[in-house]
Amino acid sequence: MEVNGRVFEQALPKGAGDASVFGRPKMGREHKFAVAFPAHLLKRGDNEVRVTTLSGSWMLYDSLVLATPPGAELCQVQSQTLLESVKPVRALQEQDGRMSQPLLVTVRHFGEDTDAVVRLMHGPAKSLRLTQGMQEVELMVDVPLTVPLRMGNSPTLRRIKSITPRLSHGGGKA
Repeated sequence: MEVNGRVFEQALPKGAGDASVFGRPKMGREHKFAVAFPAHLLKRGDNEVRVTTLSGSWMLYDSLVLATPPGAELCQVQSQTLLESVKPVRALQEQDGRMSQPLLVTVRHFGEDTDAVVRLMHGPAKSLRLTQGMQEVELMVDVPLTVPLRMGNSPTLRRIKSITPRLSHGGGKA
């Protein structure tokens, strides 16, 4: 469990198998636990609570309860979009005569649906309709692909050479 960036680890007992996930929730094994954390970790406005697994494969839960002291009040959720991750895809693609690599950008949006433009540095802009929750968009980034090449221990090729692939415009790739 993570509360606004502070981690609280909790070991769980072994589960009852996959039947609970595949339509038979009563086959699961109930387990309740509490994570106490200092109140100063909570801030006015939006707070972030993450539930993840560090080992094992998964857990199934039906509620997450936050108990507060008397007098605590809820605030309206602020409309915002958070950048969750940017991950390169292990692939290259020819695009407009250049080599490009796809990047998967994951964002999490809170608030009303809205239109956005996602861009990586000076790359092409990609329009995205932001809806509540997690979304993924693929961006293409130019790749200056230089491959170091060493051929054996030949005395004539002691230096590392670089080659840059050239793309043919006849549909083939070099």
